[in-house]
Amino acid sequence: MRKWTIIFLMAVYVFGTTDAYQLLKFPIMVQHFVEHRKEDPKISFTAFLRMHYVDKVVVDDDFDRDMQLPFKTTEACCIAATVSMPAQWVNIEMPHPVVLQQEFFLFDEPMDYALVHGDIFQPPRA
Repeated sequence: MRKWTIIFLMAVYVFGTTDAYQLLKFPIMVQHFVEHRKEDPKISFTAFLRMHYVDKVVVDDDFDRDMQLPFKTTEACCIAATVSMPAQWVNIEMPHPVVLQQEFFLFDEPMDYALVHGDIFQPPRA
C-alpha cells in the first residue's frame, strides 16, 4: 500500500511540475493519425510527425485538432522568479597582529629531546 501511495504522489508531482503531462495526449495523436490515414492511406507515421512537428504550421480545417497533439502547446504551470539585490561594498578591517618578543621555555633551560629517547632504539642482541 505504501509503495503505491508513493508512486501515486510522485506521478502527481511529475505530471504537475514538468511537461510530462503531455505524454497523456498520446492517444489523441494516435486518433489524429488514424484520421489522416482515412484521408490518405499512403501516409506513414514519420510523414505524419514531419507534417505536424517539422514543417511550417498551416492553419487549415483541423488546426484546432493539431494543437491538441502532445508537445504542440505548452502551459507555464510553474514559473520561478528570483529577486536579486544589488551587491553592496563591504569593508573589513583587520587588526594588526600582536607579535610576542619574549621566548618561553617549559624548563629552565632548553633540552635536547633526541638524547633522552636515544637509548630506547638499540640494535638487537644475540
